[in-house]
Formats: sequence, structure tokens, C-alpha cells
Amino acid sequence: MLGGGLVGKGARAEVGAERVAQNGYHYVKCEGGWRLKHHLVAEKMLGRPLKLEERVHFIGSKTDFSPKNIRIVEKGKSSAKRRLAVVEARIEELQAERAELLSEIASTSTVNG
Repeated sequence: MLGGGLVGKGARAEVGAERVAQNGYHYVKCEGGWRLKHHLVAEKMLGRPLKLEERVHFIGSKTDFSPKNIRIVEKGKSSAKRRLAVVEARIEELQAERAELLSEIASTSTVNG
């Protein structure tokens, strides 16, 4: 699930494909949509999905997805800056999914003419 090639914004992506957002976060295409790669690594480490109160942090480099560089922490009180970053990341994720759906609709319309 963590493999796959990099995909550009708006391009149709297969499950397992990866993309890097403008904010530097890496996303992996899953059955339910795009997911943060470091969250998938954390879930694999835990052997279960993340709980709502859990957050995933990098210990060092944000491009090192090895388990030794990932830390799961309990959610504390978020600052307004932190909440804004989360909202912006989600908006970007939804915009990428929207672009993919529009592309799919356009290609289906062209075929069905």
C-alpha cells in the first residue's frame, strides 16, 4: 500500500499511487481516497487505525517514513495555527479528489459522447 509512483495534481491515480502536496506532506491513494503517508505508517506500526485523539509526528525529517522516525502522541489542545494547518491539508486533499473525479467524468463523457 505504501508503494506506487508519484502522481501529478489532477491526474487520475490508482490505489497505491503517491503524491506530494505543496505543503510537503506525502499522500497515498487508498480505497477511500488520499491518506497521509505517515498516518499509514503509524497505523501499520500500531496494527490498527488511528484513534481520533491520536496524532502522528515526525521525530526528524518529514521525508523519512521509517517507523523509527514516526511518533504517535495523544492529542493536546491545538493552537489556532495547528487547527488551520489541519483544515488546509484536508482542503487540499479534497481538491485533489475533486480534480480526479472531474477528470473521470470528463473522460467518461468523451467516451459516451
